[in-house]
Order: sequence, then structure tokens, then C-alpha cells
Amino acid sequence: MIEYVTTIRVSIELLLTVGSLWWTIRLFVATASERDRLMHEEDEANSHLDSMQKSIKKLEDTAKKIRDKIIPGQMEVMAQLVKQIEGMENNIKNSGLLDKVALYKEVKNFYTEHPDSRYFRASDYEPGEDAP
Repeated sequence: MIEYVTTIRVSIELLLTVGSLWWTIRLFVATASERDRLMHEEDEANSHLDSMQKSIKKLEDTAKKIRDKIIPGQMEVMAQLVKQIEGMENNIKNSGLLDKVALYKEVKNFYTEHPDSRYFRASDYEPGEDAP
């Protein structure tokens, strides 16, 4: 019976040793797998960070080009347009175009209100008379 007890004790010790060894290997594999997953996520995060930094750099370069080149050019063009508009306004004021437009509207209204007056051509013609 002592033999059986010894055999059982040895079997239990062997099972505990194998179980401990299996548990240690399992923990090692799980830890290695978790570390590999974390390293993969870190690589993805670093890659994403690098691409975002490149995008930021491109946006900063574009903003600098817009601020340094395009905006001053557009401001210069706008200043030229303002000068041209002011020049056109002065030309309109000096040309008497507004008076001509007012006269045109007055004549147009007169001819619209008095349809018979369209026959007036600096002569003594009356619309109801026949020519001799």
C-alpha cells in the first residue's frame, strides 16, 4: 500500500510539475501574443502619426504659400480694380453720360406717352394731314 501511496504521490508531483510547466508556457505565449498585438498597434499608431505629420506639413506649406504669395497678389489685383472703378466713375461723371441717359429717358417717355409725336421730324407735319 505504501507503494501505491508513493506512486500516487509521485504521480501528483509529476502532474503538478507538468501543470505548472503548461501554465508557465501558456502565460508566456499569451504574454508574447499580447506584446505582439501591442507592438502592431504601436506601429500602426506611429504610421498614422507620421502620415498626419506629413499632412500637417503640407497644409502649413500651402498656408504659407497662400499667405506669402497668393493673398498679396490678390490684394494688389483688388487695389487695381478699385482704381479702375474709380476711374470709370470719374469718366462717367465727366462725360455727361448721366445727363444723356436722363435725356434719353425723358424722350422715350415723351414718345411713349404721345405716340403721334414719333412723326415729328423738325417739320410742320401734323399727323392727321395728308402731304400735298
